[in-house]
Amino acid sequence: MSNTEIEFKYKINNQAEINKKLKDLGAKFVKEFESTDTYFMVPENKKGKKYLRVREQGKKVELAYHFAASHIKTEEWEIAINDAQTAKEILQKIGHKLDVIVKKIRKVYSYKNSEIVIDNIEGLGQYIEIESPNLEELIKIEKLFGFNKSMRISDRGYPDMIRGYLISK
Repeated sequence: MSNTEIEFKYKINNQAEINKKLKDLGAKFVKEFESTDTYFMVPENKKGKKYLRVREQGKKVELAYHFAASHIKTEEWEIAINDAQTAKEILQKIGHKLDVIVKKIRKVYSYKNSEIVIDNIEGLGQYIEIESPNLEELIKIEKLFGFNKSMRISDRGYPDMIRGYLISK
């Protein structure tokens, strides 16, 4: 069964300002973790809308397939697995080539019905993602942070950015 996610993403340059805004809003810190996401090529994926990933987060490992249905909506299928290395080998044995590796440190906060994450992506810098159950709440939070539509990174995920497909914003 898939899960649908809607989110906005922005490049940030002033972590202190974001931290102050999170505190002022009363956002609750949930957790911080490091992860390594290993992405594999998906056939017929010239526009970077399909993602096949093995995520290693401490002792937790998951296999995921994501389809970006639009610039803010993603369908996700994720399953916990026991062995990242074996999963990677299986994917390669059935023809999926290693694409990119995304290493990040993520801080997760909750605010109202939404999740706000601060990502420090190795080689890319810092980003904030706001994930909400509905577009109305997402837009309200966007405005509270002083962001707007023109500031959104709406057409590329971190793997695409690492490949160099992002025009600087």
